[in-house]
Amino acid sequence: MEISTIAERAVENGMSEICLTDHLDIFANEIPRGHFSFTGTGEYRFTWGDSMDMDALKRDVEEVRKEYAGRLSIRLGIELGQPQDNPEVALRLVEKLQPDFIIGSIHTMPVDRDLYFFDFGKMDIEAFFREYLDREIELAKHYDYDVIGHCTYPLRYLTERGFSLDLSRYADQFRELFSSVIARGKGIEFNVAGICREVRVLLPELPLIREYLRLGGEILTIGSDSHVPEHVGAPIKEGLMLLKEAGVKRIASFSERKPVFHEIG
Repeated sequence: MEISTIAERAVENGMSEICLTDHLDIFANEIPRGHFSFTGTGEYRFTWGDSMDMDALKRDVEEVRKEYAGRLSIRLGIELGQPQDNPEVALRLVEKLQPDFIIGSIHTMPVDRDLYFFDFGKMDIEAFFREYLDREIELAKHYDYDVIGHCTYPLRYLTERGFSLDLSRYADQFRELFSSVIARGKGIEFNVAGICREVRVLLPELPLIREYLRLGGEILTIGSDSHVPEHVGAPIKEGLMLLKEAGVKRIASFSERKPVFHEIG
């Protein structure tokens, strides 16, 4: 999507601030510069230097900021996928972009295979989800981020394909994940993209939001995870209402990697 289109839709949906968080997945397998290939089975071979023209992105954001000055605050962030798979590359890219905000996410496992491409019917999905949470805990404890993104991400695809999990079986892992985030002064994302999808899945669901708060979590962002113009900001109002019902008093946005808190009206 064009940044100007995102800004226009955000204003139409009554938003006063947005943060652009393009995906930048970090892969273990690097190929010669100038090449990109997709194997067709969900495995990527990617060249980091060619993944995003950061200088052009920053120029484009600055132009749209000027156009929407006084109407919309536009922050530049990034969704950094599995930085532990190539930490040196992740660090180099973050230093180059200098984002306001970093979402730390896990999109691939075990190495370079996107979750979308797994055949869950041929797997032990309980063990798979446990391994996923271990990857998230590793990220939460040791790598650079401001919030952990959509911390129950596999549920999007599991639910869409008719599978379900009893999340109470993972209580110890969620407790370790949230405690690790809180100990580092970081936060989690409430991803409400599912409000706009055919199969509604909140990431995470409200009981886990409540558990995060119970453990002392304070930093909570809300994300629409919009990939098409009509979804920009569309689920945010409903998401805020759900958070309020769950006992959340305020949410955070970020500027220069520092949280700014906003009361939920």
